[in-house]
Amino acid sequence: MTLKVNLFGGSHVEKSTLAAHAMAELRWEGVRCGVYGFTLDYDPEAVFVVVPPFTAIDEARVRGMAEGALNFLVLRRRDYPFSGARTREAWEALDAGIEEALRRCEVRYKRLPGVRASVPYIMLKVRERLGVKR
Repeated sequence: MTLKVNLFGGSHVEKSTLAAHAMAELRWEGVRCGVYGFTLDYDPEAVFVVVPPFTAIDEARVRGMAEGALNFLVLRRRDYPFSGARTREAWEALDAGIEEALRRCEVRYKRLPGVRASVPYIMLKVRERLGVKR
C-alpha cells in the first residue's frame, strides 16, 4: 500500500519545496516516491500531496484525504517577506483558517516550519511509516 504524505498550509509557505527536497533525498536512499497527479512508470512506496490552500472545505473530503496519511501543516517562516496585495494580518488569518479547518475535521497532523531543517524530519517519519531502515 502506498503511503500518502499530505503537506497542508497557506500560499507560499514552502510546501512544494519541502516535498521536492524530501522526495529527492528519499529517492537517493532507494525509496520509490512521487508527486500526486503525475504519471509514474513504477509503483511508488510514498506519494507526496501538496494540498492547495483552502478556506471553505468539505469536511468529509478532508477527513478522507487525511485518513491513514502522514499529515504535516507547514507554517509560514517568521521572516516571510510580506508584500503585494495581502497584509501580514491577511496571510496569518488564511494560515490560521487552514489549521482551524484541520482541527475541525479532526485531522492528526504535525506542525512544521517551512524551512530546510524540516526535510530530515519528514524523511524520518516517511521511513518509519514504511518500515525502511536507513
